[in-house]
Amino acid sequence: MSGAAVGTIHGLRTLLAGARDAIICTDDTGAITFWNAGAQRIFDRTADEAIGRPLAIAWPSWQAMVGQVTRVTVPARKGTEILLEVSLSRSEDAPGFMAIARELADASDRAPQGPDACYRKIVEATRDAIVMVDRGGKIGYANGRLEQVVGFAAHDLIGEPVWRLIPIDDSAAAGGRLEARRQGSPGTGEFRLQHRDGRDVWVALESTPLTDLDGRYAGLIAVLVDITERRRQEAERRDLEARMMLADRLASVGTLAAGIAHEINNPLASIVANLELVTEELRALTDGPGAGVARWRDLEQMTREAREGAERVKHIVLGLRTFSRVDTDHRVVLDLRKVLDLAIELAGTELRHRARLITDYRDVPPIEADEGRLGQLFLNLIVNATQALPEGEADRHEVRIVTRTDGTGHALVEICDSGPGIPPELLSRIFDPFFTTKPIGVGTGLGLSICHSLVTALAGEITAESPPGSGAMFRVRLPPVKPVPSPARNTCHAVVGPARSGRVLVVDDDAMVANTLRRLLRLHDVQVALNGREALELLRRDAAFDVILCDLMMPEMTGAELYRVLASELPSLVERIVILTGGAFTPAARSFLDAIPNERIEKPFSTQRIRDLVQRMVQQAGARGGS
Repeated sequence: MSGAAVGTIHGLRTLLAGARDAIICTDDTGAITFWNAGAQRIFDRTADEAIGRPLAIAWPSWQAMVGQVTRVTVPARKGTEILLEVSLSRSEDAPGFMAIARELADASDRAPQGPDACYRKIVEATRDAIVMVDRGGKIGYANGRLEQVVGFAAHDLIGEPVWRLIPIDDSAAAGGRLEARRQGSPGTGEFRLQHRDGRDVWVALESTPLTDLDGRYAGLIAVLVDITERRRQEAERRDLEARMMLADRLASVGTLAAGIAHEINNPLASIVANLELVTEELRALTDGPGAGVARWRDLEQMTREAREGAERVKHIVLGLRTFSRVDTDHRVVLDLRKVLDLAIELAGTELRHRARLITDYRDVPPIEADEGRLGQLFLNLIVNATQALPEGEADRHEVRIVTRTDGTGHALVEICDSGPGIPPELLSRIFDPFFTTKPIGVGTGLGLSICHSLVTALAGEITAESPPGSGAMFRVRLPPVKPVPSPARNTCHAVVGPARSGRVLVVDDDAMVANTLRRLLRLHDVQVALNGREALELLRRDAAFDVILCDLMMPEMTGAELYRVLASELPSLVERIVILTGGAFTPAARSFLDAIPNERIEKPFSTQRIRDLVQRMVQQAGARGGS
């Protein structure tokens, strides 16, 4: 809540909750709508006895007192009289009247004018909406600012339940918070309200209870501050920070782009060449006389090397996909050593030309973090360490990465380089935004600042050390988490028992992938649908499939959309779906995968895993059919 609002409610608490002065509010006819403890003390009437009655119970000729400060004598307890100084005026912003009455010792007593002026300044001149609520939960007073905040004029709300202020989804929460004020402690909260014109507004609410002379709850005062603009600015700031983090991540990957292309081209060249040779050898074996054992061995070697090359491409692409993902802070339990390996894979070419890489991975507890953000953290630190070293002197320098667990059970990662280090006078500034020691055009000055933000968001710590002549070391300390059990999901075990042929539907918009799966599963009756709609029509005609291998990201109808339609129309098929995914790169796709228990297989996939999984599911389907 803003400082102005805090000051407002503090002033109201001082004037109303603790004041001995009588403070009274009425509607436009003079019927009392608010009666504080000071009024109860002076006039010997409780709020229940006063609210709803005319102001004449206090001053029979009150109309003549409007707009001025008047000294009047009123009856008191036990037949005595007391002298009051009364300020009675029409409210500037709301219908009705307000009166403040102060008890004087005698006619010579000069009462200070502060309370009335301060009260009016706080309640009427404030830019915040002020609402006074009686013990029954009805609004007794509201200033004119309320209409600007929620669109309801004060005269529409006097005598109405306070919950009318909160007509949409947060009404129960806000009502509960206001009701809790009966316990006697001030409260705060932020709620989304609906303006009378239909637009949503955000309001910060702070309330304080009022008590009568016996200490019983007598109502409350609430301050409502329109924070819609602040909320909008916060959302824009969060969006900007996310964009800056993504830009920095992509800049890191961009810095390594040439090396990554090299890393991809090497295994790709091996795959292409070996497959061409396999084709030639197969042609020769088919056309030529005889079939030498040596040729078959060469074919085996070629296909093995092609597979190894494909695995290298797979790991490189996995790293690129992880690091370039749009940032959503999707936290899961991770082994940070695997994330380090991905970062090392991306920085590999840069590292090889500058230093020897030494890894010392000791046991560390699992970490709960977003894989992309944690990877960005480590990639930034590894690239930083690498760029601190000169090119072409890899035999003289090293980058050392150590993982271990400290005495408190936290995971530690230390990334050290043998470079010139960081000057002592700059060490305290290296995590400042836009501060960089790199030449112009090499660094943005955001990398280490973002590292600091990422670690802080994980409730961790990042520090830097640079003893003279010993390079630099960055230490990241992250809190451990207990492993979270995965959602109930089938695990793939080796098939036990005789193989059984089943019916399999492959749904994938990539014809090459679909045909590959058909060949892999030739033991079974395999049908192919090249999009979700085609698969849906096929299943509506014939639902007798044991397994449905369904791609996640497809045009026209995604795998998630097909899943939801089947869950509605053919629910018995849902448990037979296996999700194939080349990467859930949208928030909706990731949310979908998190929400379902089905098995999923990442592309590129293991042929043995596919075969074992399908065979197990076919056997399970057979067991269901026979039971």
